[in-house]
Amino acid sequence: MRVHIAMGKDGGQQGCTGHGRCAVMAGEVYSLDDNGYNIHRGQTLEVPRGLEESARLGVRVCPEGAITVVRSSHVDRPGAEASTGHSRRG
Repeated sequence: MRVHIAMGKDGGQQGCTGHGRCAVMAGEVYSLDDNGYNIHRGQTLEVPRGLEESARLGVRVCPEGAITVVRSSHVDRPGAEASTGHSRRG
C-alpha cells in the first residue's frame, strides 16, 4: 500500500496545511516537521506491512484531504468507493 501526501496545488488538490491530525492519530506512519507540516509533503510513501489501517486512519482524519491512497495507476480520494472489477460468488 502507498499513500501520497499533497504539497498543494497537486492537480487542484489542497495540500497539507499543518493540522497534524495524521501524526496524532497515526504517528507510526506520519511525522511532522518543526512547523507542523507532514514531513513527506509532495511525496508518495510505501506503508510498512501491518500499518495499513493506521495509514487509512490518517487519510480519513486529514481535514484537507491531502493524504490519499495510491493504488496501481490512480489515486483514491477519501470517501471514494474503490472498484476492483471482480464479482464475488457465494
